[in-house]
Amino acid sequence: MNQVSKRYAEALFKSAENNKEIEQIRQELHLLKKLSDQHVALKKMLHNPLLNKKEVVSSFFELAKRCQFSALLSNFLQMLAFQKRLPLLQDIITSFEEIIDRSQGILNAHVTSAHTMSEKQKQLLTDLLEQKLSSKINLHEQVNADLLGGYIIQIGPYLFDNTLSYKLSKLSQSLKRVV
Repeated sequence: MNQVSKRYAEALFKSAENNKEIEQIRQELHLLKKLSDQHVALKKMLHNPLLNKKEVVSSFFELAKRCQFSALLSNFLQMLAFQKRLPLLQDIITSFEEIIDRSQGILNAHVTSAHTMSEKQKQLLTDLLEQKLSSKINLHEQVNADLLGGYIIQIGPYLFDNTLSYKLSKLSQSLKRVV
């Protein structure tokens, strides 16, 4: 995720907050994401910088009108189209979600493990993280069989690596210092 996407998301969030439309914009962005995932033509329009700027702006105005998007989101989409920033839309939506979560005291924890965790393990980990960090946790799980064992937890800029390969690497470094 790049800084430009985050700045656009922050600007959209502040405007939505001022207009008391945060939840409405969130729902509209979910619909827009769903539409772009389902319709190839829309996805191509988002990622093709060679399209005529005026036609793209007009298309997004029509889309916003048909979907009954708020004036704020309609204007935002047209501005992105005009500035040829539509390829950033997916990242902007993700950043917008993160900003909302942060404003509500929710942290996103991304856990990568060698094997799928059971529901009980997920709940225990969530409870432990909530207790240690004094925040509500949204747990996102990924499986990476290359880890051999253990897990990696990423919360914001913080990374906790408790994998078997990391421990073996540390052991190897310790042994090299002794020898």
